[in-house]
Amino acid sequence: MYRPGAAAMKSIRDEIFLNGDAFASAVAEAEAEGFRMQGEALRRMPVGYPADHPYAGWLRLKDIDLVHPADDAFMRDDGLLERLVAKFRSAYAITSLLNRCVAYARGV
Repeated sequence: MYRPGAAAMKSIRDEIFLNGDAFASAVAEAEAEGFRMQGEALRRMPVGYPADHPYAGWLRLKDIDLVHPADDAFMRDDGLLERLVAKFRSAYAITSLLNRCVAYARGV
């Protein structure tokens, strides 16, 4: 998510603050299949969150990108569809969690 709105980012940060272990587990599931979570980070902790939080790095993110490298061999593989489905399944937990946070922020 590139620069989600303030309400959505607060919802995501609140989720990380309150349920960081579940968030970490969802990220780890995706990372086990080669994804990595990244994003530009704030220099300081956002207001209202402690600097010593175990997931402070994630709380400082301005945007959240879940990326997976795909070289030519991956894209040209005969089993591409099956491999893509497996990759996206491994990212289901984290994308569902992030989508839930955004929906909550929107009042859905």
